[in-house]
Amino acid sequence: MRSNNTSFLKVLNEKLLTVYSSWVYPKDSFLVESFNEKLEAFRGNGLMEFLKLEYVDPKYLAVKETKNGPKKLNLEELRGGFGLWMIGNIITVLLFLLEVSYFSLRFSLMNN
Repeated sequence: MRSNNTSFLKVLNEKLLTVYSSWVYPKDSFLVESFNEKLEAFRGNGLMEFLKLEYVDPKYLAVKETKNGPKKLNLEELRGGFGLWMIGNIITVLLFLLEVSYFSLRFSLMNN
């Protein structure tokens, strides 16, 4: 039995919210100016800041820069990528051989 505040399936404790959005208008559209005015009004009355503080985790806003520069990779760290690449190549070759054999068999049956 579930209570009023719970659901049957709980996946995460955190709220999920994607903050990326964009609007594309044609060049010299009459909507651009009114849309920019609305955004400035939201920013002016603090709505944008409120939404950012309410729904966006601050640890995602601050990006830490690395001090050491890029890390050198060795073959142990690339083993998974190479493994997937090899599996893909093997599947490709097997499908190619299957296709060649299928069409050669079909061609030979049509000529008989």
